[in-house]
Amino acid sequence: MKNEGNIKDIYTLNPMQEGMLFQTLYDENTPAYFQQVSYRLSGNLELELVKKSLALLFERYDILKTAFVYKNIKRPVQVVLNEREAEFY
Repeated sequence: MKNEGNIKDIYTLNPMQEGMLFQTLYDENTPAYFQQVSYRLSGNLELELVKKSLALLFERYDILKTAFVYKNIKRPVQVVLNEREAEFY
């Protein structure tokens, strides 16, 4: 893993997570377990403020810094990173 120095913790998956990962890998086109929300805003949007807010959320909540690793290992794990930048488009 390229973020080896950035790893905070590693956990095994619980049975529900293993099942969700299996189903997602079994049918990559399924909409199950994928939820996307979009909003339309009007008025002036301060992009830098939104970026800073998103960065604070990533800093505060480990779940937003968690990656699921399943390739080239015996059992899948979830890896919590110390730091992870939010992708912002």
